[in-house]
Amino acid sequence: ARFLLAEASHAVRDLQGARKEYERAYDLGYNRDETSLRLSELMQESGENKAFIDKFSEYQSPNAAVQSEILAQVGRARATLGETEAARRDFQKALSINPNEKLAKIGLIRLQAAGGDPKGALKAIDQIIEQSPDYALAWIGRAELMRTFSDVSGSISAMERAAQLKPTDLTLQANLASMYLNSGRPEAADKAIEALRSDLARVESKVDA
Repeated sequence: ARFLLAEASHAVRDLQGARKEYERAYDLGYNRDETSLRLSELMQESGENKAFIDKFSEYQSPNAAVQSEILAQVGRARATLGETEAARRDFQKALSINPNEKLAKIGLIRLQAAGGDPKGALKAIDQIIEQSPDYALAWIGRAELMRTFSDVSGSISAMERAAQLKPTDLTLQANLASMYLNSGRPEAADKAIEALRSDLARVESKVDA
């Protein structure tokens, strides 16, 4: 029950409430790996990168997929703080545990782009999209790269695909609406905002139920 309450709070962007409920679920013995994965996502969404690193950098799981994903999350947090080489080591270690860890691959691609090779990064991210066309984070990465090339249309197109794949991600939907506004497409922005309101109302109704 605590975990489900945390999920509901997370969905309506009550991050503080969600964190408390995830931690309570963890303390009560709910699936340790699942709870840790969700808590790690939430802490990064909240911008608690340093706290997240302190809490999860030594996390151990017998499940290779979980271990690699959390390690990749740690790498992403380090990258956000500008700890590039430490982040690179985390991504590489995650891939050594699980060669299919897409989050680590995306992390290395972002470092590649930031290091001055956006064309190589775009090629690499397109390979991930070809292999995993329903992986929203890859489309978000492509949107970021398109902005690097001043390709507004390409950036919006990629973000639209990400939003289609994660329709309940309210932050993603809001970012898309902002992109529409900034590109001079107020009608599309209004439509996206209305959809965002509908999504929020639907999530809130589930919480009330």
